[in-house]
Amino acid sequence: MLGGKSRPPTPPMGVASGQGSAEGGLVGGSGDGGASGDEGAYLLPVTTTTTVRDEHEDGKLHTVLSMSTDDYRKAALFATSSFDQDFQIPDLIGQTEILSEEHREKLCAHLPARAEGYSWSLVFSTSLHGFSLNSLYRKMHKLESPILIVIEDTDHNVFGALTSCSLHVSDHFYGTGESLLYKFNPHFKVFHWSGENLYFIKGNPESLAIGAGDGKFGLWLDGDLNQGRSQHCSTYSNEPLAPQEDFVIKTLECWAFV
Repeated sequence: MLGGKSRPPTPPMGVASGQGSAEGGLVGGSGDGGASGDEGAYLLPVTTTTTVRDEHEDGKLHTVLSMSTDDYRKAALFATSSFDQDFQIPDLIGQTEILSEEHREKLCAHLPARAEGYSWSLVFSTSLHGFSLNSLYRKMHKLESPILIVIEDTDHNVFGALTSCSLHVSDHFYGTGESLLYKFNPHFKVFHWSGENLYFIKGNPESLAIGAGDGKFGLWLDGDLNQGRSQHCSTYSNEPLAPQEDFVIKTLECWAFV
């Protein structure tokens, strides 16, 4: 072991989400109210390149350069796998009418850890099971998995939500901060939990709401899975998911990770 003065420890490198977490399990997002595109935003220590004189046992002074901010940023990107990598897109169990390979690739980067590595299994589709919210609830009875809701409206916009658990009728809001909203048009954006409230999911036979606040809903669907609405809401601090606040559903699919 070297004698003399010890080298000052390198400051720890931190990677944090742009949102608060009251219930755990958030995917990193940007700091602009919860929205993120294809790249996340990371909180890194503000460090400049400094010179440290370190005296070793040989009695000589050695120059040691600390990591610069850019060095930390690069290390953080490697540590969080934010560089483009080749990875296998999960297999689909069931036929999709909406999801392209590009859609799946982009969504994979925002799945909670407990959903990674699983095949995507189609548990509900309006084309197979009809336009009925009650049918959707029945198909998810006793299912334990996050649910990916994928919607294509009659104007061919694709958007939806990832819920932390299966959907069911409840008198109160349920779910965790793993839930999110997303849209593909005109560009892919994901809206993670903002930390403002806990209004993640609420369902009854007449409607399903994902995200709420001040009388507005991030995503709202009627009992016939025909009409929908998307507004800015406090839960996800999201943009409306469709160009028009009110939309008509062409196809809706729900995928589980099992």
